[in-house]
Amino acid sequence: MKDAAKTNILSRRWRYLWTFFTGTLDFDASLTLEELRFPLGSGNLNSLREERLRFVRWVDQVLGLHQALTVDGLRIIFDVGYECDVDNWVKFALDKKVQKLELDFTDLRMADYSELYAFPSHLFENSNPSSLTALHLKRVNVTGGTLECLLSHCPFLEVLSVKNSSSLLSLNIWGPTLKLKYLEIWGCRNFEKLEISAVNLLSFSYRGPEVVHFKHVPQLLELSVAGSFFKVVVDKLFKHLSFLSQLKTLNLHFTGPLKLIMTGPQQFPELNNLKYLELKVSLLEFGDLFLLAPLLRASPSLHKLTLLICYAEMSSGDLQTLIDEHTYHCLKVVEFIGFVGSTAEVEFLLHLSKNSVSLEKMIIDPCRPYPLGELFKSRSQILKSKFRETKEYLLAKERAIELQQKLPSDLEIVVL
Repeated sequence: MKDAAKTNILSRRWRYLWTFFTGTLDFDASLTLEELRFPLGSGNLNSLREERLRFVRWVDQVLGLHQALTVDGLRIIFDVGYECDVDNWVKFALDKKVQKLELDFTDLRMADYSELYAFPSHLFENSNPSSLTALHLKRVNVTGGTLECLLSHCPFLEVLSVKNSSSLLSLNIWGPTLKLKYLEIWGCRNFEKLEISAVNLLSFSYRGPEVVHFKHVPQLLELSVAGSFFKVVVDKLFKHLSFLSQLKTLNLHFTGPLKLIMTGPQQFPELNNLKYLELKVSLLEFGDLFLLAPLLRASPSLHKLTLLICYAEMSSGDLQTLIDEHTYHCLKVVEFIGFVGSTAEVEFLLHLSKNSVSLEKMIIDPCRPYPLGELFKSRSQILKSKFRETKEYLLAKERAIELQQKLPSDLEIVVL
C-alpha cells in the first residue's frame, strides 16, 4: 500500500489513484513495535508515545482519503494505546464490506486486561457484517455474546481467532448454516465454557483452562492444544473423543514437565489418519523422552514428527526405556529441535532410524525453541543466532555430527 501511495510523485494524475485501492489495507508496524520492545526503558516509552501518534495519524489519513466502495481486508497491528478512535476504524471496515479484519493491539507494557480496547458490538446494529470471512482479534476485549451475534449474521465467516481477551467468558459455537472452518481461542484467562457444534470445522487451536466441550465436529482434521488443556487431552479426551481417529494434524504444547502428565505407560487410541505430529514439551530428565513412545506407536500413518524439547534440568535420569521394537511404516521426516546430545536423545533417534522403514530425512537443531511468539519472530532469530555462538550449542552440534556417523548413509541428515 505504501508503494502504491508513492506513485503519486511520478504523475499528478496518479496522485490519488491509490485511494481507489481495493486489496488489503495493511497497517502492520510489528517491526517498529519489536524495536521498541527490546529493551523497553523509560526512553523507549517516550519513543512509544511518538510512534503511537505517528501510527494513528497514518491510519486515520489513509482511511480518510480512501474512496473505493470496498476493500478485501484491513490489518492493524500495533500498540495503539488510547490516542485513537478504533471504533471508527472498525466502522470503516464494515462500511467497506471488508472480508478479512485483523486487529492486533499487543501491549508492550503488558497492561491489565481491563484496559484493552472493547470490540464494539453496537456498530453491528447499523452495519451489515455479512461480507466478513475472517476475523482475527488479539488483545481486544470481546464478549461471547458479540461473537455469537457475529456468527449468526456472517454467513460466510470461515476463520475466527481470539487471543488474550479477558471479556470472553463463554462461547457457544453452533448453527445449521455455520460455515466456520478455522477456530482459534488462545490465552483468554477468564474463559469458563466453550461448546462446539460445527459441521464444517476443519481446524481448532486452543490454549486455556479445561472448559472445552466438543458436541459435533465431524470434519475436524487439525487439533492444536497448549497449556493445562494438554493434560486434559492426554488424561481424558484421548479416551472419549470419537473424532480423534479422523485427525490428520495434531499439535500438543505443554510448558510444564512431561512427567506431570505421563506418569507411566499410557494407552492411546489408534490415530489411524494422523499424518503430522508436533510435540513441544519440557523434560525433567533426558530419559523422559521415552514417555512419548506410546503416542508414536498409536499413530501408524504418521509421515512427519516434530519435537520441540526444553529441559528443566540436565540430569540423565533413568534410561530404562519405554520403547520396544516397533515398526513405523509411514514415517518419512523427523525434526528434533532442542537437541543437546544426551545418551537418551541419541538412543531415541537411533530407534526411530532403525524402525522407520520409509524414513527419508532427519533434521537436528541444537537451538532452543524460543517462546517469543509470532510478533517477535525476528527477535527470536537474533536470540537463536547468539545461541549458535555459545559453547553449549557447539558441543550439541558436535554430538549431532557424531550421531550422524551412526545413522544409515542413505538417510538425509540436516544439522542446523
